[in-house]
Amino acid sequence: MKEAKSLELKKLRNILSVAKKAGKVCLGFDVAKVALMTGKGFLLLLSDDLSEGTKNSMINIACRSHVKYRVIEASLEEFGNIVGKRVGVVAVIDWGFASKIDEIWEGETGGVLC
Repeated sequence: MKEAKSLELKKLRNILSVAKKAGKVCLGFDVAKVALMTGKGFLLLLSDDLSEGTKNSMINIACRSHVKYRVIEASLEEFGNIVGKRVGVVAVIDWGFASKIDEIWEGETGGVLC
């Protein structure tokens, strides 16, 4: 199980690295919120150890915006290492990158579209 999680996080790191270089991610609560509310976000990624208030707030915004979200099994520190910045909230603003990220967990539950 740990190896599968490690492989998933490695794939996520690779995709997000390219997406970040292409300017297709919004890192952090405020910019991710704006991306979702303005219809630019396609996927919301959340660290699993975010505060409940932050997590619930972002999930509510994703649901109102009809954006799929996924809580990643990674601490803020691990998630920060993946995206290159200590954040727990990431909005993917490109459909292609969002689809590729979603494929990592294909067949598993956890990605939610409200």
